[in-house]
Amino acid sequence: LRYDGKIGDMVVNTFMFREIKKRYPNIKIGVVARGQNKKIIENNPFVDIIYDYNKKSVCNLAEKIRKDRYDLLIDFSEVLKVKQMMFINKCKCRFNIGLDKRDWQLFDISINSNEDFYWTDHITERYCAYLKKIGIIGNINSEYDIYNDENTKKFDYISYSNGVVKDYIVINPYGASNHKSFNLRTLEKLILFLQSYNINIILLYYGDKIKE
Repeated sequence: LRYDGKIGDMVVNTFMFREIKKRYPNIKIGVVARGQNKKIIENNPFVDIIYDYNKKSVCNLAEKIRKDRYDLLIDFSEVLKVKQMMFINKCKCRFNIGLDKRDWQLFDISINSNEDFYWTDHITERYCAYLKKIGIIGNINSEYDIYNDENTKKFDYISYSNGVVKDYIVINPYGASNHKSFNLRTLEKLILFLQSYNINIILLYYGDKIKE
């Protein structure tokens, strides 16, 4: 389940799809996605079906998933809302895996912090813990997979300044929360460092952040 719409987390999830298929090539993998994070896996060969999560039609989607008869449901939520609990329950998968859900009746298997992983670890370590819990251990490749549409135009971000080729680097300073974002001082230091290597910089922003 990736119904939170987080694009970055979906990117990290991609290595899980590949590693599961490597070990169990006949398994069918369905992903519940939401909003723009669907585009991350639209062309992923290790994903068999994408379910579009819509808050207004949660029950209909759960019924569709129930009819597809999945053996395992994996939820990555740190905090579950009532509607999400209802959705998981209505999917009626044989087994449910959750994060720090050891004492929950809704979940059969729990990935436990400070036991299976540590919060100070990179998020890939947490996702590896899920794989290990279902028997995928040893030689886990945690590199991400991004597959472009064959019709997608590939751009080379190169410009010429006085006959010298300059590379571009795109920086997104903002995350889902303040502690996942660069402060202005850190961003300035990063920009000055990159400029010392004659690199063009593109900054991404949203809303009124352009004022910064």
